Amino acid sequence: MQWSKDNTAIISWDSPLDPKVVVQSAMTGEVVAVHEPYQACLGVKSVQISPSGSYLCAGWFDGKARLYSNISWKELSSLEHEAAVNTQTTIVYKEDSAAGSSLSASRSVYVNVSKDSAQENSSFKVPTLKREALAFNPQTVEKNGLTAAPPTAVSLMSWSPNSQYLATRCDSSPQTCWIWDIFQL
Repeated sequence: MQWSKDNTAIISWDSPLDPKVVVQSAMTGEVVAVHEPYQACLGVKSVQISPSGSYLCAGWFDGKARLYSNISWKELSSLEHEAAVNTQTTIVYKEDSAAGSSLSASRSVYVNVSKDSAQENSSFKVPTLKREALAFNPQTVEKNGLTAAPPTAVSLMSWSPNSQYLATRCDSSPQTCWIWDIFQL
C-alpha cells in the first residue's frame, strides 16, 4: 500500500497471487481505478511512485512494468523486458571486463573519493561501460533441471530524481538493468 505524492489517493495491491492494483480516493474511499491486465495468474511484484508524483509504475509477473498517470490513473505504457534487444533502436551498454575477473585493471576507471577533507583519498575501481554494436540478448536464468521455469517478474524499480528515467530489473534476466526514458515513450 502507498499514498500518492499529493495525498489524494491510496494505491493498494493485495498479494502476488492477485493481479490487481486498486486506486482509492483518500477523501471519499471511492475506487478511482482498478488495473487488472490479466486474470488467473500471479500478479503484482512491485510498485513505485515517481518522485514528482506524476507516474505510478507497477512490476508484474508477466515480465512487464506498466506505467500509469496520476491524473487519470490510466495506463500510459507497457514496458516489455524482451529476450532480444534491437540495438538499432535501443542503446545498449555492457560492462567491459576481462575474462575470469569481475574488473579489468586496464579497462577500469579510477575515481578518488574523499570521506573527509582531513583524511587521505581512497581509490576504487569502476567498471568501464562499452556500447554494444551487435544484437544483444540479456543473460537469462536457467531452469537448472526444473520442469517449469520459476515465476519471474519486474521486481526492482527506481526512479531518477527528476522522474524522467525509470530503471527496472526483471527476474528472468537479473544481470540486466533496463533504463527507460519516460519522456520518449
